[in-house]
Amino acid sequence: MNDFKHCKIEVFIPIEFKEKLFKILGDLDVGHIGKYDLCLSYSEVNGRWRTLEGCNPYKGEVNKISEEKELKVEAVCPTEKVDMAVAEIKKVSSIWGTGY
Repeated sequence: MNDFKHCKIEVFIPIEFKEKLFKILGDLDVGHIGKYDLCLSYSEVNGRWRTLEGCNPYKGEVNKISEEKELKVEAVCPTEKVDMAVAEIKKVSSIWGTGY
């Protein structure tokens, strides 16, 4: 990955965590493109999953299929900040019970 200066981060989140995630990404300067910052795209999608044993789900029940509206968020990230961005996303995602 050393040949690339940027990559795309894509994450699916409960709609109610939108602003919290946007702040985290902005604080890390993820989404900085040229003379613009805070650049990202997001769209409402239909998510579907089954929570497995050992997880504490934010929504849904263990061993049951769940379907909810959620957001898909995409942003450009400098490669040197990817590990930090992923770590911060995992911290906030632990609030909604991803099991990380």
